[in-house]
Amino acid sequence: MKARALSHTPAAVRRNSRASVPNSGTGVSLRMAGRMPLLVMVMLIAVIAIIGGYLAVDTLTSKPHNGHYAIGEHIPTSFGGLTIASYETLKGLNENDLGGMSHGIQNFVAEDKAQIQIFVLLTNTTGQPIAYSPDQFRLIDGGQLVEATTASVLHGPIQANASIETTLGFVVPRDGAQFAIEFRDLGSATPIVIDLGSTDHAPTGGTDEHH
Repeated sequence: MKARALSHTPAAVRRNSRASVPNSGTGVSLRMAGRMPLLVMVMLIAVIAIIGGYLAVDTLTSKPHNGHYAIGEHIPTSFGGLTIASYETLKGLNENDLGGMSHGIQNFVAEDKAQIQIFVLLTNTTGQPIAYSPDQFRLIDGGQLVEATTASVLHGPIQANASIETTLGFVVPRDGAQFAIEFRDLGSATPIVIDLGSTDHAPTGGTDEHH
């Protein structure tokens, strides 16, 4: 009896051993299948990051669709950046405003004209001073370029890693025309253009009430 029991034991062990050995190919397939969602997610994240980076760079470096910039927009330049923070239109003075004394007044603006003032921020992000002049700004009045008549900051350098604020004034007719500012970046062949808007129409007779 003992001999029969012993003779059956190795066969049982062999059967159990065969049953416990897994199919190696199936195991690898299952592991890969389990990892597929993770791999797909990683790939999607990488693609999204690349697309997001491209869009961010494109947004920072591209102009609006019409090639012009807007008031308050940060504009990249060869030396750093430019922003026209705001602007205002000051109507010219009439005889009643001046009490009949319109002669000898410096920078006098008659009532048929207006002075457009722009408030500018220029930032130099380079490691060296750059030249600045009010002459780099001109107002576009139709097909004409109008030089600035007043400037709070005159010719001089913008120091390295510094900014300046300046106010520029341009005298234009009050004829309802559309205006824009042109900035000539000395480090670029293409001028920068910023849309402003339009003036009102000067009165055709009588006195003009303004504020």
